[in-house]
Amino acid sequence: MPGSNKAVLILADGSEHDLSSGDNSIIAADGTEIKNTGNKLEYISTNSQPTEMKYNTLKIPRGGEYFLILADSTKVWLNSETTLRFPVQFAADVRNVELNGEAYFEVSKNERVPFIVTSGNQQVKVLGTQFNLSSYADNQSVYTTLVEGKVEVSLTTNPESKLVLKPNEQSCFSKEEANILKRTVDVAQYIAWKDGRFVFQDQMLEDIMKTLSKWYDVQVVFSNEDDKKLRFTGNLERYADFSNILGKIERTNEVEFEITNKLITIK
Repeated sequence: MPGSNKAVLILADGSEHDLSSGDNSIIAADGTEIKNTGNKLEYISTNSQPTEMKYNTLKIPRGGEYFLILADSTKVWLNSETTLRFPVQFAADVRNVELNGEAYFEVSKNERVPFIVTSGNQQVKVLGTQFNLSSYADNQSVYTTLVEGKVEVSLTTNPESKLVLKPNEQSCFSKEEANILKRTVDVAQYIAWKDGRFVFQDQMLEDIMKTLSKWYDVQVVFSNEDDKKLRFTGNLERYADFSNILGKIERTNEVEFEITNKLITIK
C-alpha cells in the first residue's frame, strides 16, 4: 500500500510523541501550543519572544509524509524518510531550520528576518518564497527548485559565494565535487509529490525505484546492473497500489518485477 500520514515529534527534552494515531492532541511547550490533527502539526506562539531557543525535531519514516506549520506561519510539506529540526519559536533576527530528506517550503514573508534552511554543507536563504529542497543522505546531489520568489544558495564552507535562483530555476550541489550549478527546469516534475503525483522525465530506473521505495517502504534489488540505467518518462498516481505502478512500468516490456514480501527484484 502507498505511504500515509505518519511522523514522530521529538521535543527539546527528548520526549517522543507519535503523531500517527490520527487523534487530535495539544502539546504545550515553552509558551507555544502545538496542535496535532493526525495529518497536520501546527505551532501557535503565545509568547512574543522566546527566553531560550529550544528545538524540536519532526521525523518522517519510510512510507510516511506530514504537513507542518511553524511558529512564523511558514508551511512545510515533508516527504518520506525526512527529518526537520526547527526552533519552537524563532529568534528576532533569523529563522533557522535544518533539513535531511525532502520538503516543500512556503515561507511566510518577513523581509527583516531571513529564513535559512541548512542541509549538510548547503544553505538556502529566503525572505518569503516557495521552493522544494531534496537533500537525501543517499543521493550524491542536493537539488533546490524555486517555484516563486527568490532564494540564495551557498555552501557553509564558502558563504560569500552565492547563487541566486529565479522561478523555474534549480541549483544542483554535487557533494563529491563540492560545487553548485544552476539550470532551468520544469518545476512540476520536482514538486508533483506534494500534490499526489510522481512525475519522471527521462529518469534512470535506479533513481525512480529509489523514490518509489521510500514511499512504499520496500527494498529494491537489480538482477542486472545495466537495467539501472534504463530511462523512463511517466506521470503516476502517488496514492495508487504499488502493484499498479509496477504494472505500468512492466508494460514497457523493458523489465519485470518479482515481489517477495517487501523485496522487489527487477529482472
